[in-house]
Amino acid sequence: MMFINPYIGRVTATKLITLHPMETRTVTGFVRKIKNTDATITEALEDEHSHSVIVCPRVVTVNNAGRNARIPVRICNVTARPIKIKARQSLCQLNEVHVLREAPVFEPLTAAIQTKTATEKKRKAEDGNIKDQYGVNLEQTDLTDDEKNQVYKLFQKYDAICTKHPPDLGHTSTVKLSIKLNNNTPFKEPY
Repeated sequence: MMFINPYIGRVTATKLITLHPMETRTVTGFVRKIKNTDATITEALEDEHSHSVIVCPRVVTVNNAGRNARIPVRICNVTARPIKIKARQSLCQLNEVHVLREAPVFEPLTAAIQTKTATEKKRKAEDGNIKDQYGVNLEQTDLTDDEKNQVYKLFQKYDAICTKHPPDLGHTSTVKLSIKLNNNTPFKEPY
């Protein structure tokens, strides 16, 4: 098994930034990149909580010449106090991503089979396909033949959006959501 490290580098502030309460701003950060890539995403740092700024994830390109790059970083202060970020303080990290520009969501149905024997052959083949591709076994259900054919047709029609393997569902361990509270006191809405 091959492990690919998506980490590109840390983005640091180029100058002192003062972010007022409930303010959102795009600032220019500086990164010493490990490699060039067409698509990276700005994400909050996993190991530091030196400021309470929320980093809005954005896809940016880091394929310029040289080891250094300027990166636009969208930050937001959701606290009730101003936040000061010193020059050279870490803002966020860059991780490599693959951007999907186009997805074949709706593909046309294949031509219908005319004879019943051809339909049965196809159904048997599809049953094997559905078992292998999606892990669904319709032979062990109480569905009628017509209902099974409808299910097969649905799998054919929406083949492009049906998951075939667990990674098709989409998963990332690099993006983490955290809600930072001022204190750990439980609260309840009055209504």
